[in-house]
Amino acid sequence: MFYLKHNQNTINNRMKQYIYSSIVIFISANVLKFLQEYIKIDQNKNRFTFIVLLFVISINFLIFIPNIITISIGWDRLGATSFILIIYYNIARH
Repeated sequence: MFYLKHNQNTINNRMKQYIYSSIVIFISANVLKFLQEYIKIDQNKNRFTFIVLLFVISINFLIFIPNIITISIGWDRLGATSFILIIYYNIARH
């Protein structure tokens, strides 16, 4: 009985992870689609796309890996990529 309940909770948690990841990927895909038109004249659009993809990977680290060390690494990568994206935006604006 306990095993079935534990197994059901694991399945529910997996489904939540897949749903969160799907939402992140959907939003990111739309950002990248908009990005192609918005910064098509920017010389560094491949770099920006790479940074956005690193951001998505970092979020997925936080969603899927329940280990405290990898959560810390994912959180640090998320913060670093956020900072780089903000810097990129401020540089591009001037």
